[in-house]
Amino acid sequence: MQPKSTASERRAFPRREANYPVQVVRPDSFDCDPFDATLLDISQTGLLLLTAVDIPVGEWIVVRPDQRGAGFGAEVIAIVDRRLPPQDGQQRIACRFPEPIDYAVLRQFT
Repeated sequence: MQPKSTASERRAFPRREANYPVQVVRPDSFDCDPFDATLLDISQTGLLLLTAVDIPVGEWIVVRPDQRGAGFGAEVIAIVDRRLPPQDGQQRIACRFPEPIDYAVLRQFT
């Protein structure tokens, strides 16, 4: 008898844990200044952010590596898909990419 496979084992694009500082820009908001967030995990189809900023579901955001600590890298565009229960008093925000990102871009965030 084979053990049951978990959802993560069946994913077409597995998630990678990150715990990585990023900057987020909300192009549609009145305040376009970037703010800090932590990238908790990422796959080629989406990501999970931890941030003090409340971002509504459906909003388009730009995520980039934290230029102060991690250097420069590619920006990715994501759509806020859902909000998960808070962690340590901060918002956990699950986002999806409009199209899967290239693996080389994914590696810049891990």
